[in-house]
Amino acid sequence: RHLRACTQCMLADVALGMELAHAEAELTPLVGVREAPASRGGYERASGPHHGQWRDDEDFTEEGMQGGRRRQTEHPLLRTLKMYQYLPLACCLLVVAIVFSVAFRPQESEHEHRFRASLNTLRAGAGARAAVSGPADITPNDLWAIHDLLLVGYDGYFMKKDSPGHAEAQEAAAELARLLPHLHPHLPCREMLTTAMARYPPVPLGPSAAYLLPQPAIVAAEAAWRCLPAAFTVASFTASFSLAALQDDQQAQQAKDPNLRDPSVLGACRLSKWPRTCSYWASIHGMALRADALGLGAPFLRAIVPILASGATMCGGCTLHFRALHRPVLSSAMIQDLGALS
Repeated sequence: RHLRACTQCMLADVALGMELAHAEAELTPLVGVREAPASRGGYERASGPHHGQWRDDEDFTEEGMQGGRRRQTEHPLLRTLKMYQYLPLACCLLVVAIVFSVAFRPQESEHEHRFRASLNTLRAGAGARAAVSGPADITPNDLWAIHDLLLVGYDGYFMKKDSPGHAEAQEAAAELARLLPHLHPHLPCREMLTTAMARYPPVPLGPSAAYLLPQPAIVAAEAAWRCLPAAFTVASFTASFSLAALQDDQQAQQAKDPNLRDPSVLGACRLSKWPRTCSYWASIHGMALRADALGLGAPFLRAIVPILASGATMCGGCTLHFRALHRPVLSSAMIQDLGALS
């Protein structure tokens, strides 16, 4: 189709050239002057007493003597025709350029196509969530995954079982449980957690704390669901990391991507495709804010970093990225006792 259009343009160019030659032949007598050969200095008039003869004495000006010949005076119509003489050729070249640009344009690979499609999906999703994805839209129910921080953290999901690194993850989960009466962003939860944790005094972190039992983390996890307005239970989720998952790897695997059965109770995380991750984000930021205000930043970091480094997200890639960013502050046991990732 493009080549046919180009051929038509060339034919039009030839036709216009012929018309231009014909018009020039007709308009030349009207101009009255024809251009003399380059070897002669005079001019031949189209009419008059010396018609058909060259007169060398008609132009003795300096311009005429130096130039050898003067530009003929063109008729306006002839000038217009010459102006548009090459328009079809220009159009033809434009068509050829377009054909080549389309034919030799680099083809997008399958990987690039999938990446572009994913990016468009994310942009569309971000636009749909724009009204409810800001920190100001976080509601107390968005903090439900503090429960999972405690239980999955205590499980040390990606750590080699019964290793020093695994014991450090359990230790960190117990310490977070003891900090929650001060750091939980929701006041009713702080009050409930204060009552629930009253019988579990603080235990210093370090190798001497290896005897810690799971009770502090378990008690705090249960209270972290009950204290929220939605009063979450295991039945509130399609899958959840329950107490049974601490002893059953198959149940733990099923809880890798929990979803709420009624996400309308959430705020900023209501439309999130990763409900637990969104809740982690909201919860950790809220607790960090209170930790800074209360001077508990260092204890909070000593608790939350090992929890995430041991696999609280239950995502192998996420855990590797977190460990790479925080490697300078990870203990040798936390680095060396990492197990298989999935």
